[in-house]
Amino acid sequence: MSSSSGNDKRRAFLRGSMTLLPAAVIGSVLAPRVQAADGGDRQQAMDADVRANVLYWGADPSGRRDSSTAFAKVARSQWGRTIHVPPGTYRIAKTVDLHGRNLKGPGRTRMNSGDDEACLMPHYSLDGPMFRHCGPEVASLTFNGKSKKGAVALEASDYNTTIQNVFFKSMGIGILVPQFIVNFNVLQCAFVDCEYGLRVRQRKTNSLPSTTVRLIGNEFNYVDNCVVFDGELYGATFQDNIFEAVKGDAIIAKVIYGSNFIGNWWEKRNGGESDWPAARTHMKQQIVNCFASANYLVYGWKDIFSAGEHNQAMGGVSAADGDLVVRSSTGSATRISPNHIRQETDAWMGKVPFVIQSGYSKAHKDAQPLVFRHTSAKGHVHFDADPEHNEAGVWKGKLRFAARVNPSATKDDKGKHKEEATLWDEYEVNAARPGMVGHSEQVTKKGKVHEALTGMPQFVKWRKGDKDAPGVGFFPTNQERKEGVIELSFNKGEYEFRDPIVTVTVDDSDIELAGIEYLHAYSGAEKYKAYYGFVFTFVTRKDGTPATPSSFNLQLFHPY
Repeated sequence: MSSSSGNDKRRAFLRGSMTLLPAAVIGSVLAPRVQAADGGDRQQAMDADVRANVLYWGADPSGRRDSSTAFAKVARSQWGRTIHVPPGTYRIAKTVDLHGRNLKGPGRTRMNSGDDEACLMPHYSLDGPMFRHCGPEVASLTFNGKSKKGAVALEASDYNTTIQNVFFKSMGIGILVPQFIVNFNVLQCAFVDCEYGLRVRQRKTNSLPSTTVRLIGNEFNYVDNCVVFDGELYGATFQDNIFEAVKGDAIIAKVIYGSNFIGNWWEKRNGGESDWPAARTHMKQQIVNCFASANYLVYGWKDIFSAGEHNQAMGGVSAADGDLVVRSSTGSATRISPNHIRQETDAWMGKVPFVIQSGYSKAHKDAQPLVFRHTSAKGHVHFDADPEHNEAGVWKGKLRFAARVNPSATKDDKGKHKEEATLWDEYEVNAARPGMVGHSEQVTKKGKVHEALTGMPQFVKWRKGDKDAPGVGFFPTNQERKEGVIELSFNKGEYEFRDPIVTVTVDDSDIELAGIEYLHAYSGAEKYKAYYGFVFTFVTRKDGTPATPSSFNLQLFHPY
């Protein structure tokens, strides 16, 4: 029999068998069709469509016989870039190499098998994945692994691949990729009762990271682990996915960097550990520089995006519930809400400075203005304590920015006052300790940072016989022990000075300070530099004899 005669008979047999199938099957076999110029071209176009269909090569749509040979034949043939799979059930007993061909079915039903879907089922004797080396598109199919526990549906190509509208049911692995992936899309797919949804392995320890991966509009139900990367993941997008009744991880990779989590839904756990992170990394605290918005997590899932706990949370920017959270990946964040800006740190964090800094103009060699603006003359900046901690800070009360000290002060040529606005304390400064303590970082020419202690000291004016001199009332004990010896102190146990910095200046030109005795607050206080007061000794400059000055000035700086 000639080759042409054989093909004619095969074509006639296929068309005859199609009369026994639903109209949807016939449409799948014959479409899409090219508009041809004449009868011969139309026949050739129809032949190409038919020969790209697995039924032409002997696939059994009843599922009673192995169809892997038919799939392999069409994959090796010259007919088209896309293999069409009409409705039916097809058993796969041997791994089919698609040789870069696309694989498409007529569509899939919502959850259960139907007569109008193409269902691919692994034979119990299958050793290896059902399909490998697919083309750029796999779409509109159902993979059902109930007859072969742990089967792999699709070993996909690692680059420029889109898997769309595919239903993976009861599979060991829905989509397996042997190494990193690039420009890889999983769209509107469903994974139900699978051990893994997408599994991306890493053959080498120094393998390149996976990049530009997009999972959009997928559903994972009763899956052990949904999306698993052995290696690093950069620039991925997870959008509008559902992770429901998951036992293990929804999303995990060695590192997740520069990725997006938008509009995803996590709900319930299926026997796995509760309060489980929505996404996590093999390396600790390595979800870095990501973005998250409009995600929802309930019933057993831990919010890594906008929750108040920051350890092992997502580093980057998260928008949720009206808050904007800017977080490092190591336990600290800044939360911006409609009515406040707040720094947040976990309990184990050390001192993390919170800095509001204006810019610097190189052109003008000057810093840009840093402005706190209120809307009325009675506006003020209020310093208080977080009720949760119940401790006063360095400042307590209100600071008001006065418009001008003297409204009639001189003005410049633009009509503005030449005098600067003043800042004054309306209530109490530093309820915990007098003065104010700060730190200033100084950088050398070599780039080394040195921390300078800065702040405002406490001032005391002592006058002989004047108990009402400025600031002296701070000390319960104010006495002249004898000529030239003055004690300023508290009762023991009432107050402590911790390693204070003391400066004394004498107003009398002929008297000078000879020394300071620090009164130990308790036994062993020398070790901690803790004192309850001071004894000052004064002498004459001429001969060093004890002499009490008419007045002296005391500055106390409290660093602790």
